[in-house]
Amino acid sequence: MKQTGRLRQIRSIVVGVCAFAFTVWLIVFAAQHAPVELLTELKTKSVWLSCLIAVGLYIFKCIDFVVHVGLIYASVTLILPKWGAVLMNLIGTVIMIELPYAAGRLVGRSRAMRIWDRFPRLLEAERYLKDHVVIFSMLTRMLGVPLNVLGVYMGAADYDHRKYTFGSMLGFLPTMVCFMVMGVGAADHSDPSFWIALGVQITIAVGAILVFHGIRQRDETSEK
Repeated sequence: MKQTGRLRQIRSIVVGVCAFAFTVWLIVFAAQHAPVELLTELKTKSVWLSCLIAVGLYIFKCIDFVVHVGLIYASVTLILPKWGAVLMNLIGTVIMIELPYAAGRLVGRSRAMRIWDRFPRLLEAERYLKDHVVIFSMLTRMLGVPLNVLGVYMGAADYDHRKYTFGSMLGFLPTMVCFMVMGVGAADHSDPSFWIALGVQITIAVGAILVFHGIRQRDETSEK
């Protein structure tokens, strides 16, 4: 039993790191091959268009299961001036938190049970963290549970909205900052800020997995 738990922990870390590495590669590829003229025009002449594109990306993320949110954070950073990118990424984070939750409130608790059955990772996380809504929201964001699934489930299950929002923001903000820094430095690998942000994000993701497994093992031990 203990060995099986250890293998699952290692598998979670490997899958998370591989998904993260692919996302970083996409960011670097986009930064190095995107037409400079287009990025310059969006930043200087078409700021409102860039904002509309950013909002569209975040609404798309609310129904998407594939694209890593870090790719959107970095992309918005590339097409908007610095403070505009910060503002739009914060707005986008709120969109990703609130839209799925509102949808969950509309579909009701019966649909929540179906989501619970389809996503065992969410089921496992809730089993150990359901009495700690802020930590549950924060860790599941860091663990990589699909954003829309988590929001819809927590809305349908009628979790405390303020605690859900606060925990989700805590989970998103470090990722947002790291990927914005990576987006800025992606075209120049000599920029140390890129590598620092990369290392911090890997540490956050792996740390969240280890914390969750530590909570699970503690609760399993206390139940015996």
